[in-house]
Amino acid sequence: MTALPHLPSSAPRPACDVSATSNTVATGFFRKIWLVAHRVLTVISIALLFSMMLLTCVDVVARYAFNSPVKGAFELTEILLASLIFAALPLTTKAGEHIKVEFLENIKNTTVNTLLDRFSAFVMCATFCIFSIELWKHASKLGQRGTVTNSLEIPISGVGYFAAISSALCALVALAFMVRPTPPTFDD
Repeated sequence: MTALPHLPSSAPRPACDVSATSNTVATGFFRKIWLVAHRVLTVISIALLFSMMLLTCVDVVARYAFNSPVKGAFELTEILLASLIFAALPLTTKAGEHIKVEFLENIKNTTVNTLLDRFSAFVMCATFCIFSIELWKHASKLGQRGTVTNSLEIPISGVGYFAAISSALCALVALAFMVRPTPPTFDD
């Protein structure tokens, strides 16, 4: 186990530690898939956040300096925000950074803690599977009806499909936690 420069060797390793290769859940093919997904989702999240920031700045300047706001800025912000949330969700799930209620944290028995962690991962996996299926169904209905935004007429089914795929990826990450409750290290 390689020590991180800023952590003592006895310190627990963060889930995002890229030097950790001995504590891997996914190997070979799955690791490569996760690395690609991680990089793509990170770039998408950065681009979405930057786009929201740029759109808001341009809208504010145009509104107050030229008395002419950006047409459809509210709709675009809604779409960008929803997309950002679902782009970052698998990254948050993998890092184990969800809000946790630790009312049983005083249990010293490692077997009980492991069982609780695996049960929690099972609930996460099942929940994300249900989210994914229901979001896909809803996106299909939106697509069949041709539902679009009010002023810019942007089809919104794409956001639903993206959310469904993101939720499915979260379910796979939760499944990896279920197999091994320590944060899975998919990084090289």
